[in-house]
Amino acid sequence: MSACATRSVSKYDLMVIHKSQVQISRTDRVNAESRRNQLMRDMAQLRLQAEVSQLEGSLEIDQPIFPPYLVAHTSVLCDALPYLKQLTQTARCIIIIPLAVIDILDFLKKTSAKAREAIRWLELEFRHGNRYIRAQKCNERLSLTGDSNLKKTNRDVWCLVEIVDCCQYLAQQSGDFSHSGVTTVLISNDLNTCDGSNFIKDMQNKGQCQDISFEKITDFVSKWKGIWKSKG
Repeated sequence: MSACATRSVSKYDLMVIHKSQVQISRTDRVNAESRRNQLMRDMAQLRLQAEVSQLEGSLEIDQPIFPPYLVAHTSVLCDALPYLKQLTQTARCIIIIPLAVIDILDFLKKTSAKAREAIRWLELEFRHGNRYIRAQKCNERLSLTGDSNLKKTNRDVWCLVEIVDCCQYLAQQSGDFSHSGVTTVLISNDLNTCDGSNFIKDMQNKGQCQDISFEKITDFVSKWKGIWKSKG
C-alpha cells in the first residue's frame, strides 16, 4: 500500500475516532443533565415534604389542622386581602401565590388600585422572608408549558387552570400527608360564580382534584378562626 493510501486511512481513522468522542461527549452531557434534573426533582420533593412535616409537628395532636397549603386566587388578593393577611399570622399553613396570579396582578395594576396594593404587600412579605407565604417556584407544576392560546382568549380561566396545575404538583410531591386535603384554593366568591367553574367541575368528576378543595376565604376563616385563636 502506498504512503498516500496510508495517510488517507489514517485521516479516516482519526475522523472516526473524533466522531466517536463527540458522540460519547454528547451522551455524557445528556446523562449528566438527566441526573441533575432528577436530583432537582428529588430535592424539591424533600423540601415540600419537610414543609408539611414541620407544619404537622408544630400542631397539637388532638386539634384539627389546616391543609398544609393554601393557594390564593387573584380575587382573594384583590377583594379579600385583610383575610389573607390574617392567615399569614396563624403559623398553621403555607400560603402559595401562583405565578399565574402574579401575572394577572401585573396585568391589572395599571387600572386596579387593589391589584397595586396586593403587589406592594406581597413584595413586602417576600422581602421580609415570611416563612408562611411564598410564590410558586418555576418547577412547581405538572405541565411543562402553559396554554398560551387560552391565556390570550380567556385570561381568568387560564389562571384557574394554572392554579389547579400548581395544586396538583403540591399534592403529588407532599408525600403521605396524614390528614385529608393537601391544598385548598381560596377564592373570594362561590366557585359556581367563578370563570372556569365548569373546568373545575369536570376535573372533579374525573377524580383529578381529590386532594384539592375550593373554599370562599370568608367561610374558611370563619371555620378555623376559633382554632388558631386558641393557639394563644
